[in-house]
Amino acid sequence: MFAARSLVGKALKPQYKRFSTFGSLAKQLSGLENSRMYQFQKSLPKLPVPALADTCSKYLRSVRPLLDDANYAKTEAAVEEFQKSGVGAELQRRLEAKAADPKCVNWLEDWWNDLAYMGYRDPLVPYVSYFFTYKDDPRRKNQVKRAASILSAAMEFRQQSITGELEPERTKAYPFCMYSYKFMFNACRIPKKPCDYEVTFDPHANTHIAVVRKNKFYTLDMFPIAVYCGWW
Repeated sequence: MFAARSLVGKALKPQYKRFSTFGSLAKQLSGLENSRMYQFQKSLPKLPVPALADTCSKYLRSVRPLLDDANYAKTEAAVEEFQKSGVGAELQRRLEAKAADPKCVNWLEDWWNDLAYMGYRDPLVPYVSYFFTYKDDPRRKNQVKRAASILSAAMEFRQQSITGELEPERTKAYPFCMYSYKFMFNACRIPKKPCDYEVTFDPHANTHIAVVRKNKFYTLDMFPIAVYCGWW
């Protein structure tokens, strides 16, 4: 959201075209599988399942700063019983079977999204999602010019993302999975109990942004010529 003065002459009524949560979105992405942005997706290794002993050891290290000696001793005993009773081994077997399923891309993804994001009820900022601010721009002191500059850069990035032209992120040795970028633009989180869900919108039909000026909300189409002339 950006404050604006002369950028908005009048409100433009947007035409929303919605995708289903995953079905139509998957079809949209299928056409980009061989694009520059997703060129490494098929070669990425699957998330490995840690050994049961490693998981239990990491759990104990994680809770140690939170517990006094007496409660930590009880936790150690519970973890040891979990491993010896056969329950831990059975759950580990099921987890490894899930990870080995050819239809499963990432065994942690659904649980992580539901428990750490969609079902998490504390404020997202700062407990889950961090935020940032921009440094002062010495070339653009005017607020409207600054907003226009940021918007221009964001729209260029959006264009590269939805066309698959974006360069994949990577370390020096390995590329990153880029599928999460499909929710960076034209996506919305819808509240629902017990777990929220995401909805995506057609990026070619929904090209506007929201602008706030003195508690009045406007829609500003960022690609009016291309959309109205049918170039997009």
